Order: sequence, then C-alpha cells, then structure tokens
Amino acid sequence: MFRQTVLGLDESHKKAAAIAKWTERWMKAAARNEKVPTRWFAYVGSPGTGKTHALRAAYEFMRTHATDLWPRWYPNPPRCRHATWSKVVALPPGQWTDFEDDVHQSRFVFLDDLGSEVDRFKSGEPTERLRTILDLCATKWLLLSSNLTRETFGSAFDARIESRLQRAAILDMAGAPDYRGQLGGGE
Repeated sequence: MFRQTVLGLDESHKKAAAIAKWTERWMKAAARNEKVPTRWFAYVGSPGTGKTHALRAAYEFMRTHATDLWPRWYPNPPRCRHATWSKVVALPPGQWTDFEDDVHQSRFVFLDDLGSEVDRFKSGEPTERLRTILDLCATKWLLLSSNLTRETFGSAFDARIESRLQRAAILDMAGAPDYRGQLGGGE
C-alpha cells in the first residue's frame, strides 16, 4: 500500500516492482537514519523505465515528511536537495556555489539524469562538479538516476568518478518496458 500510494508505479513487470521495492527500502532506511552498508542508491539503464518518476516521488515524500523525522532520528530537521544534473552543470559560478552549499547542508540529495550532459559539455567541468558533489555526499543519503550503466560510468566521466559511484547500490533497469506514457509524460 505504501509503494502504491507514494510511488504509484505499475508493479506488474519485475523491473518496475524492483524499482518500487528498492525505493521504498531506501526511503525507510533514510527516514530512520539506519546503519546500512551504503546510503547511496542509483537507478541506471534505459530511458522511460520509471527512474525519474521514482526519484521525484522519493524526494517529494522525504521533503514533505522531513520534520516528522526530527528529533527522533536526526538532531535537526533534515533538508532535502533535488536537481537535474544537466541543469547543475550549466549553472554560472555564483549559482553553482549556492547549489554546493545546499548540498552541504542537506541530509538527503537527489540527482536526476546523471550523465545526460556529457555530450553537451566537453570542458571537463561537469566531471569536476560531480566529483565535488559526490565528495560532499560521502555521509549523506544519495539517490540518483542515470541512463548510463555501471560499466559506462568510467568512459562517460573518469576513473575517479567511477570509483566514487561504485559505493552505490545499483539497480539496472535494462529490459524494463517504457512506462513513460503511463506515468504522465515524465520518466
């Protein structure tokens, strides 16, 4: 019932059921600030498989209920930060500094569509910005989505980013049907 209410995914396909179950588990662990092997979770693979939809639903739930988590599991009401990565890498320096500060102050970070910028920005700055954000998230709850896969992280960015992303639990959505039409236009 929780997954259907919060995520609203059609779980009739095993991959859709998997993303719903993994998202629920991540949200509950983050809400309770549980001691788990990793606080990072990544949805990777094909477009249209519900990655962005699940990420946004998790963000909205955590943002809406953040004050409920305090003071039982967190010393202060936890902050959430959501961003679409291609927009982050295009930020001018002052806005980038503001974003970096927001991530620093947040307990829950949601990065959508990681890697979508690699063909548009050849300067290397996106890779450096991603390294900075991943370093800031070392002890935070991080949920990210990407059309890249574990195997293509290194070729899209560099070995340092690939190494950092290996700490994430990764759900590969390859083979899942395209649900874009069923989800109202978003992924």
